[in-house]
Amino acid sequence: MKSHQFKLAKVVAAAIVVTAAAIFSFQVRELAAALLIFTLVFGTAGMVLLALILMQEAALWGVAEVEARLARVRVRHSHTSTRVRLEPD
Repeated sequence: MKSHQFKLAKVVAAAIVVTAAAIFSFQVRELAAALLIFTLVFGTAGMVLLALILMQEAALWGVAEVEARLARVRVRHSHTSTRVRLEPD
C-alpha cells in the first residue's frame, strides 16, 4: 500500500511542478508580449511626437527667417525712401 501511495504522491508532485512551470512560463510569455506591445506603442507615439516637434521647430525657424528678411527689406526701403526725399528738386 505504501508503494502505491508513494507512486501517487510522486505523480501528484510531478503534476504540480509541471503545472507551476507551465503557469510561470505562461506568465512570462504574457509579460514578454505586453512588454513588446507597450514598447511598440510607446516607441511609435514617441516617434510621432518627435516628428511633430521637429516640424514645429522648422516652422518657427522659417517664420523667424521671414521676419528677419522683412526687417532687412523695411530698413532698406526706409533708407532709400529717405534718400529720395532728401534729394533737391
